[in-house]
Amino acid sequence: MIGSPSILVDTSVFIDHLRLKDKPKSRLNNILRLYRRPLATSIMTLAELYSGSSVWQNDKNKQQLEKLLSGVEILGVERNIAIEAGRLRCKYTIGVVDSIIGATALHWGCSIATLDMGDFKKIPGIDLLEF
Repeated sequence: MIGSPSILVDTSVFIDHLRLKDKPKSRLNNILRLYRRPLATSIMTLAELYSGSSVWQNDKNKQQLEKLLSGVEILGVERNIAIEAGRLRCKYTIGVVDSIIGATALHWGCSIATLDMGDFKKIPGIDLLEF
């Protein structure tokens, strides 16, 4: 399973990378250069990435996404993560997807890389990366 401490990459960072023509300047590449730690992502992020219509309208886009994710460990939602996500959602009034991602990061001891820190800042103990 996951090698600690990993970086849990949020949807926004992957989308930033996929949209940029100059990939070496992407925030994902900045993260890799700055932190040199293994990458992981939540199964929720995987679902968000595959929910983009461009993935299903263009085979090249789907292949690009699959290549990007090939070296990234996908972390599922176990019972205790789901329960903690429910608690976080209720206590901090955050969205269910971000509560699952936050609970996943806390469970595995991952730092979170995101461009949308709003809900994550509400959760004590979350390590948000600066990049």
